[in-house]
Amino acid sequence: MSKWTFPILGDDSYTGYLSPLAQLGANPTTHVAEVRYPVQHAPVASVVKLLPTSGTFIGNEGLAWLFLRGAGVPQPPKAAVLVLSERKATDALGSAKLVKPYVSNKRVLAWASERLNHRSISAVFAGTKGDRKWARLMCTVEGSAIAAFDEAFYNIDRNNGNVLYVNDESCLPIDNETLFGLHDWTAGPIPSTVIESHTLREIRACHKKRYLSTSQMASMYNHIAHHAEKHSHVLATVQQDMAQLLGQLYGPKSAKMMGHVLSFLAARTAQNWMNQRVGVL
Repeated sequence: MSKWTFPILGDDSYTGYLSPLAQLGANPTTHVAEVRYPVQHAPVASVVKLLPTSGTFIGNEGLAWLFLRGAGVPQPPKAAVLVLSERKATDALGSAKLVKPYVSNKRVLAWASERLNHRSISAVFAGTKGDRKWARLMCTVEGSAIAAFDEAFYNIDRNNGNVLYVNDESCLPIDNETLFGLHDWTAGPIPSTVIESHTLREIRACHKKRYLSTSQMASMYNHIAHHAEKHSHVLATVQQDMAQLLGQLYGPKSAKMMGHVLSFLAARTAQNWMNQRVGVL
């Protein structure tokens, strides 16, 4: 049996544009399309978004999906990187949306993931109600697992617009391109002296606004530390798949890039690192 490899798909796998994705703050290229994944006979309705061809955006999405899957955090079951011709993307989206960062050598990169029947927290709950709902969801098993991931990977853009609301006890993260503080790990090591993730700052802001009580925040920190206890094992389990993905995306230089990523994550998934980060003894 051949080893599973992360799907890198071309024009033939993008079988048809379906509709725009109307969501406040979404990437303007984000839309719903039919995508045929490997070992999948029928196309699957998927959320597709173009990402800049330079930088780490597409790699971050793939690394996040692999790690979150390994950690047991709910994710869209199917995901892939699309490498589309400029002509295919133009036919689907129109030339106006194909601005320069999205096109290189007549190719565009896109992240595709199976569409789920859930909307973001901000789409379901307006204004401060959405903020309060995200605060409460961070107290759940899945919410605190997301917070633990965001801190380990230094995600600087988690908000209630990129967390899907399932119910009051369940949620799942999307849009994970802003990891590692957006540091370009393709060019060099990721600085280890970095500030905390947006999620951790959000927890403290919610406490200050009294969306969370002191006991709720303390309990959440304990849950985050608990999730982090298995991060080093998860990293060891998915490391080979991560390296394989970067190899497909970046070629011979990917080994050095993977070293940059692993060096950073090894420090932030080490035993007791998260406990010290959130002040849990």
